Amino acid sequence: MSGQPYPITVVPSFMKDYRPGKENLFAGKGDYYLMIYGRYCVAMNCTSKTVRFDVPEEFLGAKSVADPAIKATEKFRLKRGETAVFYRSPK
Repeated sequence: MSGQPYPITVVPSFMKDYRPGKENLFAGKGDYYLMIYGRYCVAMNCTSKTVRFDVPEEFLGAKSVADPAIKATEKFRLKRGETAVFYRSPK
């Protein structure tokens, strides 16, 4: 990946002195993250509002690690600042 150019994220408008290469808390921070790691699916909502995310097909019906009574549905809702972790059982 060395030498690959990557787009620079949009920083908040109040950050007037930001330029590429300068350290900044907001540079590279996303609103929403989704990660699949083996049998786990992790979704993080870093916004201040509720969002819906499309659960990957292989995780539909997977149980929440925090509360096994909660299962992943096709359009799962995450409240602001919430993280969900689902575990897919071996078949």
